[in-house]
Amino acid sequence: MSDLTRISPDDRFLTMRQVREIVPKDKATIYRWIKQKRFPKGHRIGPASVAWLRSEILEWATQNIRNPPS
Repeated sequence: MSDLTRISPDDRFLTMRQVREIVPKDKATIYRWIKQKRFPKGHRIGPASVAWLRSEILEWATQNIRNPPS
């Protein structure tokens, strides 16, 4: 998980459901990409909670829109 000290005040955390609205893939595919280091890791925000920074997901989508990982 990356360093959270550089979060923009305008950024926000997304749930997996919200991530999937931006990246329309199933959870298994997204978690496989994370394991393969092809997708941003989530940030632990509680004992059983993980969320993704919106800015990281949008940056990933911008970079991978024409050539997504398989």
